[in-house]
Amino acid sequence: MSRSANEMTSPAFTHGKKRQLGTSLVEFALLIPVFMMIVVGIVDLGRAVWAKSSLGYLAGETARYASMHSERSSDPVTPGDVFKYVEQRAIGLNSKHLTVDTTWVPSNNPGGVVRVNLTYDFQFITPLIPTDQLTLTANARRVITN
Repeated sequence: MSRSANEMTSPAFTHGKKRQLGTSLVEFALLIPVFMMIVVGIVDLGRAVWAKSSLGYLAGETARYASMHSERSSDPVTPGDVFKYVEQRAIGLNSKHLTVDTTWVPSNNPGGVVRVNLTYDFQFITPLIPTDQLTLTANARRVITN
């Protein structure tokens, strides 16, 4: 059955539509914060995965760099040089929260092994996560060839 034009403009009909609009507005106001927290949480999780992946790649590249610059090479590397190398390539990572530990076993000579350990304190942006930071680590080692 269709409604007549008089019925659709009657006060009872328009009052019902206003009421429905008000209910929808209240439902939206209650659900949007929950939805936004889920979206921001997903973005935070993506940032953490990206930071961990970047850290692993950076550890491997740093170990390769250190293995190619032994004490016998024309440009020997020191722990300070390794830190500068990491700092320059840590795009998107806050270098204030990054720790670099480099060790040479038994020494920085061909045949030895260089170990690079990176630690990064990841800062969450989502306020409802129980902890404000997560410690991410990555390590790599390579045989010194040069």
